[in-house]
Amino acid sequence: MSDTNEVFKNQGTIGGSFRSAFKGVGAVLVSERNFQIEMVLGSITIVVMFLVSPSLIEWALVLICIMVVLSLELLNTALENLLDYIDPKFNRAIGTMKDMTAGGVLVAAIGSALVGSLIIIPKLVNIFVGLSWLYHLIIYN
Repeated sequence: MSDTNEVFKNQGTIGGSFRSAFKGVGAVLVSERNFQIEMVLGSITIVVMFLVSPSLIEWALVLICIMVVLSLELLNTALENLLDYIDPKFNRAIGTMKDMTAGGVLVAAIGSALVGSLIIIPKLVNIFVGLSWLYHLIIYN
């Protein structure tokens, strides 16, 4: 019975809710390679966004995409852990469910990559085209 009390002792306080949420994110961050990769890619994307000077709407779109992918990865991990707890042996139906949740993360990641590319690539092209005069100046002088 004390286990149940321990799990729910912070229920009802805002601080407790935040502590529990950060604890969950931390647990996934240290244990899930895909979440780590997504964090690195999201961080690189944010650095590149600073370099290309996006509009406020472009910032919002990219940040929403990053947060959706990370959120889905958290949910995917929680569901996979729950399904493993329910039936630790191989179970074809559970395997299919786990594949479906992973597919949800994949769809969000591909969509996010497309949104980021549509925003970042044209801006990078403009930067490099704008610098082409410098290349010609150095090479031909």
